[in-house]
Amino acid sequence: MVSPGPQSLWCSLAAALLSLSGDALARGLVPAGLYEIVVTQESRKAATASEPLTQQGQSLLPTTQQVCLTKKAIASGAAFHVRSEHPLRECPISDMRANDDELIFRLICAEPNAPKGKAKFVNTRTGYEGAITIDAAGKKKRTITEHHRARRVGECPNDETASVLQLHEDLLPEL
Repeated sequence: MVSPGPQSLWCSLAAALLSLSGDALARGLVPAGLYEIVVTQESRKAATASEPLTQQGQSLLPTTQQVCLTKKAIASGAAFHVRSEHPLRECPISDMRANDDELIFRLICAEPNAPKGKAKFVNTRTGYEGAITIDAAGKKKRTITEHHRARRVGECPNDETASVLQLHEDLLPEL
């Protein structure tokens, strides 16, 4: 009997890791339900010689949203999309990776000189938290970080379960 070589062991390991990642996405980072999400933003301009870095940061007031997150929105990542009025809100999620405790993805628009974003969210005991870092393109060279802190507050009302995050339903990949 011939024992498997190192190459076949690596292939088996890679296949197992990919299936674990897919299972984590299917389960979702958090359970479906009604969430209270506090969103804060921090804006930072690119450094210039005349402006010290310590004076560039600007925090915006937090907003609180109650949102019903469906299994489909959680599994696709749309539940964790940009929540502020930023153009990146319309761009699709790509390069999504997940495990039981963490979700990482990128936001990339098709237009030239469009902003780009990267996100990381982690599971907490009562919900999730994370941030989306948005790098603005063009002359302003600004970075905005949108922080999310979400707490599950219950089940979704019956009339909202089918249509949460309608804004991003067109960005959902087929499951």
